Amino acid sequence: MQSPDKSHLTPGIVLFTVMGSVLVSLWSAHADPIINIDGTLYVQAARAFADGDTGLALSLYKWPAYPYLIHLVHEATGLGLIVSAHLLNAIFNVLTCLVFLLLVSALGGTQRTVVIAAAVIVLFPGLNEVRSYIIRDHGYIFFYLATLFLLVKALQARSIAALAASMACMGVAMLFRIEAVVFLIAIPLFYWYSFAEVESTSRIRRLLPMAVAALVLVPVFGWWFYSPEEGSREVAFSLDNVGSGWSSAYEMLQIKIDTLKTKVINTSSSSVARLVFLWSVVGIIGAQVLVILSIPYSVLGVYAFKKGLVFPSSLAARPWKLFVACNIAILVLFTLTWFFLTDRYPLALVVTLLATVPFALDHLLERWKS
Repeated sequence: MQSPDKSHLTPGIVLFTVMGSVLVSLWSAHADPIINIDGTLYVQAARAFADGDTGLALSLYKWPAYPYLIHLVHEATGLGLIVSAHLLNAIFNVLTCLVFLLLVSALGGTQRTVVIAAAVIVLFPGLNEVRSYIIRDHGYIFFYLATLFLLVKALQARSIAALAASMACMGVAMLFRIEAVVFLIAIPLFYWYSFAEVESTSRIRRLLPMAVAALVLVPVFGWWFYSPEEGSREVAFSLDNVGSGWSSAYEMLQIKIDTLKTKVINTSSSSVARLVFLWSVVGIIGAQVLVILSIPYSVLGVYAFKKGLVFPSSLAARPWKLFVACNIAILVLFTLTWFFLTDRYPLALVVTLLATVPFALDHLLERWKS
């Protein structure tokens, strides 16, 4: 296991990763030329930006960062908007692969572990299946992983600069997906809590960040659940919207439980409807994560974690565990409310779990050689 201050991204590894990622992106775009439904909206919004009609662009899609970047690539290269979108995605995917290697190195990987990680991330089916999609998730995953890497470095070095950089990255990630606000709130409180625990300060000071996080996240999630009648999200944040959001979430949850009672579960067993619903949510999330990560990689990840092959210190483990916990909480809240989960939503959790796989493969390779 290497020193956490040393990186093993040699020029050869970087070149292999960049070329491999670019080739996979080219193949994905060629193999699946049909634009996804969200992609058509992004391209239309980018075209509106290109025409100088910002109002139309915002009315087409409420997340302007991604289509605006497509527009910028189009302006810089002269390529068509669809090709520009694929080029932007290819760039994001290359950066995602590289920051994944940095993360594996920071978590304690040797140079061989990083080489294995390069092959794992470039060839990972869970990411490659969405490479051809024109979706904002490409940008979100890159900035999400960059945030996790910088937070690991911040704790290892007790660096406020790295902490600020991690929060800046997550702030940019919030331009792509609203879930980033959860991490943006949790990171500084988590950093405070980590060193409060290390320094054995009072219980009140250690618990205070959790209380602050709860006070902030409750209204944030309430606003997240809130949707106006027209179906488009209002930007305005108010206590009325927060209350309406939680009320809507509860009503949707109750409708699903009542449906289970009347349509699925026998009348004599209706008392366990809530328990059945809860386990259904766990099943939906678990099955979707297992499908995307794959059973072999899931087994390898558990093996690496149980054998203690990752994390040279507890300070390296804590940010990884924080991000896993936050992702699970987000997925649970979403699935409780909507009772479905597309393959893109658990992707941030999956790539976080994937970071343990190269350590297991490296360990098994060493055992096989000996």
